[in-house]
Amino acid sequence: MQRRKSRLRFALRWPARRLRRSFGAGFGVRSVKDKLGGRRFWLCCGLCLASCLMLWLGKISGAEWVSVVTWLGGLYIAGNVAQRGVEAAQAVKSQ
Repeated sequence: MQRRKSRLRFALRWPARRLRRSFGAGFGVRSVKDKLGGRRFWLCCGLCLASCLMLWLGKISGAEWVSVVTWLGGLYIAGNVAQRGVEAAQAVKSQ
């Protein structure tokens, strides 16, 4: 009976060990979000998915979809550039 319990305990802990190995020792909600992208990335992914769904349902045309995805990409890039600029300015100011 003891051997069966230890196998079950190992089977229940195994996914957590695998995730810890994949995402680092400090496995938690925040570290997974940081590894897979931030809020801006997931917002762009969600909006892109919504636009794909609207295209599939026939609510928008192909040209409108291209425009939406182009704007999403541009805004995502502009947000990244702005964030890096602010971080660089703060680093210079703190020196």
